[in-house]
Amino acid sequence: MIEAETIAHQVMVGHRVNRKREFFHLVTESDVDKLATPHPHFGYDLADDYLYTISVLIEKAWEDLEIDYTCEKGNQYF
Repeated sequence: MIEAETIAHQVMVGHRVNRKREFFHLVTESDVDKLATPHPHFGYDLADDYLYTISVLIEKAWEDLEIDYTCEKGNQYF
C-alpha cells in the first residue's frame, strides 16, 4: 500500500498544494489560467473529467509496476 501511495503522489507531484500536506489541486496552477474561459459544452463543471483523468494516470502507473489495486467481493470488483 505504501508503494501504491508513493506512486500516486509522484503522478500528482505537479498538483500538490504544499509539501507538508496531502492536498492536491485538480489542475496544476499553470493550467488554471487556461480554464478561466468556460468549456463550450460543459461550462465550468469539469471536475469529474479531471478526477477521471487523474485516476487513469495513477492506475496506469500502478499497472506498469504490476501493483494489483482491485479487490474482489463475490462477483464484484472494486
